[in-house]
Amino acid sequence: PSMMNNNPVTLPCGHIACSRCLPNGSDLLCPQCQAPFQTTSPISNFGLRIFLDRLHNCGPTESNQGSLSSLSSCHDGQAAFLSAFSETRAPVACLAEPVKIISEEPAGTVVPHIGNRPAAHDRSVYFLSHDFRLLEMRRGASLLTKSWKLVDHSAAYGAKRAARGASVVVVGKSKGPVHIFYRDTNSHVAECWYDGSWHRVDHFTTSNAPLCAGNITVNGAHQIFYRGTDSHLHELRRTPQADCFAHVDHCETWGAPHCGGDPASTATMEGYPRVFYAGMDGHVREAAWDPSSSKWQRHNLSESHGSLAKVVRMASGGFAPISVSRSAVGVFSCAYRGTDHKLHELVQTHKQGLLRP
Repeated sequence: PSMMNNNPVTLPCGHIACSRCLPNGSDLLCPQCQAPFQTTSPISNFGLRIFLDRLHNCGPTESNQGSLSSLSSCHDGQAAFLSAFSETRAPVACLAEPVKIISEEPAGTVVPHIGNRPAAHDRSVYFLSHDFRLLEMRRGASLLTKSWKLVDHSAAYGAKRAARGASVVVVGKSKGPVHIFYRDTNSHVAECWYDGSWHRVDHFTTSNAPLCAGNITVNGAHQIFYRGTDSHLHELRRTPQADCFAHVDHCETWGAPHCGGDPASTATMEGYPRVFYAGMDGHVREAAWDPSSSKWQRHNLSESHGSLAKVVRMASGGFAPISVSRSAVGVFSCAYRGTDHKLHELVQTHKQGLLRP
């Protein structure tokens, strides 16, 4: 069976397991640390699911069987964990079938533990290690070799280490320039980009960008949005005159409400950005560029839909993240965890001006 059917899930304790290995019944325990959880608690880990499926699809052949190292398998229904993704052999994920990895590194090379969800681009998968290094699993140039190479960008190219809880955002076209954005340990917006050689940029230094408090979202490689430590919605926009970014504070410049959670962005069919986030009151807020007036428009999407159109406040004090998407025909979707702890979605069809439940 395909690994996609195993559905890796993240448990409240932080461990990752495949849903097929979890016990049935009301007394649910993490197979690693025995922490209890509810049936509604596990969350599908789509990033890891895609990553593992890519590894599975380039798995063993008769000619290279001897050079492969098995990652993990499940035995007699008990969860065995993906030890090859941890330098300390600590558990990361359990699988319901063996997985093989081919590496151009010396025999016995261990791929470090994945600290957060990976992001794929072209032949590479980028992720942060458990010690916050920026790493890349790069597939061989020839599809016939089916080989993967581990690249440590922090050691090889001087990429700064990421902040705890940060995620990488990767944008770029196939076989074209690639841009990687993340929040570093100094809460700066860090960028690594490739145009034949690797470069690194600290936007706090080059663009005087305020400190970043959460994860970053982008509209291509030319617009960066994030929540600052001042809870303002900030934008870094690449200027057409020079290869640098200009900073815009949306709260000061356009009167956008303060951010209670990290923003998520998408774009219209014409490429104009739309940014969604939870306000300090838990309302779903939108900032959208209006080309007709050349201004940013502000919308409160929760105002006319009652308390269930509000984002739940997390135990950490911030608000749950928002996920947005746009279909191929231009239909927008905004999904979030409501105050009733259920999944809610706001959808905009072609005839609607704002998103509706």
